[in-house]
Amino acid sequence: MAAKIIEKLPESILLDIFHWCGFRDLGHVAMACKKWRRIAYDHSLWRDADLRGLKLTERTLALIDRISSFVFTMNISGCAVTVSFITAIAVKCINLKTLR
Repeated sequence: MAAKIIEKLPESILLDIFHWCGFRDLGHVAMACKKWRRIAYDHSLWRDADLRGLKLTERTLALIDRISSFVFTMNISGCAVTVSFITAIAVKCINLKTLR
């Protein structure tokens, strides 16, 4: 019954709900179904990318590739960054204004 109620929610409501999700949660949300994946990668959710403490795996780098043009602020505090990672961010995140 609950699943049918969730399916009836408009995408705008789901987007509002997803705004409360953190980076990891959005990743999980994106795996639920095609509709949620499309909404989870909405540009408005990625303006401020908080990657604090994440391991910079190939999966994380693939996500950065996908969201790079949307990001204005990125927090990588606590991440083990490399020069090549910082270079990739500089090249891909063309709208980046703040890097923490």
